[in-house]
Amino acid sequence: MNTLGDRPNLLFLIWIRNKHTLFILNHKLNKLLYYHKLIIALTTKETGSGIYGGFITWKVNDKAHRDDGPATILGISKNNPNGTYHYYYKHGKLHRDDGPAYIGGITTEKPNGTYQHYYLNGERVDPF
Repeated sequence: MNTLGDRPNLLFLIWIRNKHTLFILNHKLNKLLYYHKLIIALTTKETGSGIYGGFITWKVNDKAHRDDGPATILGISKNNPNGTYHYYYKHGKLHRDDGPAYIGGITTEKPNGTYQHYYLNGERVDPF
């Protein structure tokens, strides 16, 4: 594993481990900006190919998680570089506050997909 390549914000973690910054760290993590920096520093990105084509998965502590987009994208190809399936995860559970957590059947003609399912904390919910 290429530690610096997988975690480009490793210097932020080194700053966290400094014993003189414990109080500053606790104070700053209460601010959203520093929380997001910590999540980014802990995030790993896996890519590869499977039965649905190429895929990308973002993980934090080996659980699918991403704050700024889908945590897993399946069906990436030359014809569909944005993928066919999008899964939004928070801490390993399908979850999205502002839209569907699962979007399937995405094409260039149908950017919002054919299928959409809403989940909160891993439980499927009715959007209305």
